[in-house]
Amino acid sequence: TFGGNPVAAAAALAVLAVLDEEGLMDNAARVGAHCVARMRALRHPLLAEVRGKGLFFGAEFVLADGAPASAFVADLVERMKGRGVLMGKIGRHGNILKMRPPMVMTLEQADRVIDALGAVLAEALVA
Repeated sequence: TFGGNPVAAAAALAVLAVLDEEGLMDNAARVGAHCVARMRALRHPLLAEVRGKGLFFGAEFVLADGAPASAFVADLVERMKGRGVLMGKIGRHGNILKMRPPMVMTLEQADRVIDALGAVLAEALVA
């Protein structure tokens, strides 16, 4: 916005009010911690680390020799898209699966996403 014009300021105040009234900051902390805990419980030979803060979290994948598993993560993104879940990849080598869901995400929705990720990772063991 251009220096806090009245319309931009009113829009910002409205956003802050919704964040507060709907408890979206607390929801992000609760659902994000749940997602990270569930993701850390996932097992896959290429899954090296899960990290996150609030509703911004990711999983790093590396090959057995320590090289970035970039192609694997690109395939995960496509497989998740096939299950109706949009994710991305990030990092210098594109080997980190990135998730940034909306602040209104519920625990039930989070469980569906992590369940789908677990299924895709299990399929990738066989493939």
